[in-house]
Amino acid sequence: MANLIYICVARFNYMAISDDIQRYMPSAVDRESPRGVPLAYKEAVLLVDPVEPQFKGEVDDKYQYSMDNKDNMVHGWIGNSNNNSDLMGFWVITPSNEFKNGGPLKRELTSHTGPTSLSVFLGSHYVGRNWKKVLGPVFIYLNSKQGPDNKTALWEDAKAQAQAEVNKWPYDFPRSPDFAKARERGSVEGTLWVRDRVISIGDLLFEPPRSGPTLWEIGVPDRTVAEFYIPDPDPKYLSKLFVTKDRVCDRTCKYRQYGLWERYVSLYPENDLVYTVGKSNYSTDWFFAHIVRKVGDKSIVPSTWQIRFHLDRVIEGGNYMLRIALAASHMSSLKVQVNERAGEAGVFTWPELLGDNNAIARHGIHGTQWNMDMVIQGGLLNKSNNTIYVTQMGALRIFVGVMYDYIRLEEPSS
Repeated sequence: MANLIYICVARFNYMAISDDIQRYMPSAVDRESPRGVPLAYKEAVLLVDPVEPQFKGEVDDKYQYSMDNKDNMVHGWIGNSNNNSDLMGFWVITPSNEFKNGGPLKRELTSHTGPTSLSVFLGSHYVGRNWKKVLGPVFIYLNSKQGPDNKTALWEDAKAQAQAEVNKWPYDFPRSPDFAKARERGSVEGTLWVRDRVISIGDLLFEPPRSGPTLWEIGVPDRTVAEFYIPDPDPKYLSKLFVTKDRVCDRTCKYRQYGLWERYVSLYPENDLVYTVGKSNYSTDWFFAHIVRKVGDKSIVPSTWQIRFHLDRVIEGGNYMLRIALAASHMSSLKVQVNERAGEAGVFTWPELLGDNNAIARHGIHGTQWNMDMVIQGGLLNKSNNTIYVTQMGALRIFVGVMYDYIRLEEPSS
């Protein structure tokens, strides 16, 4: 991991990472014992006796404030000046993401309790790739306004400055020979002629992979779990920022709450999830993360989800296609079985551990995309009721699992 860490003085106590995610923050001392109690991992702390009572009962966790690179242009802090009559802002501005690993959908940390701000250039959070590149530069911007009630003005000014830096990119001052400066970057203009012919490409149409007509589908192929059921958090772990009524974060930011993985067992105390095509609704009946099952305080066992569906006809000599797209995977090992047939027919396994993005624990709505295509022989299906069993086998720890993006069953094309 390579990043820059900025630690502000304590008077910076109001954090802003987007138009909708802004708030007064607890202090670093609130995370320390006995004021704070560590939870499932050290970054998540339950505030039991904070200095400011308003934070009591909340979970403080830096991963709640992670953002996709494409949305992470400016974030930072607002605090009082020395005379306490004026406001100051400290902002981390990233004019371009060309030097960051993982592309626009790579999630990284922003600002969090400290008060701390980060410039993360590369890291394994939510998965990344290895590249040689110049990291930065990142612009640190300080501003101030007279009067104690100008937080919005400081934030808007920081956004304007961020746009100004975007317009200046690429900078000329970096001295690294690997950083191509503005005068070293050019453009190509003109017309490309091909001898004896004119190429007219017309409209370019991308057709997603498809073997035949859709029999049924679960979800929306958007590379996230946004459309699936994301439960309300346990009240004792509530982060108030994401449930404030006058903000638009309720549904869109619910995944940022702590401990949502623990809600699976409370929703399915005896049996695992069963989804019936045509009756169930994926927005209410499909849990956002397929994790292992916690039994008691320490035991963890595999979990098996069922997809039940009815077929009016079966093309026995044809091949059906089951497509499973994963929005994220962490140390997962999957087994898919069709109708519990005897033998190996209709059983598909991925015994190797898929992914290492930890998106479930780190409040991610997606990690890295995975696609799985399974050819199902028509003879394995029934002209009546059918069940596909999907088992999460890797029971290493509670955060092991996948988040589905989209599932579709296609019948033979002929």
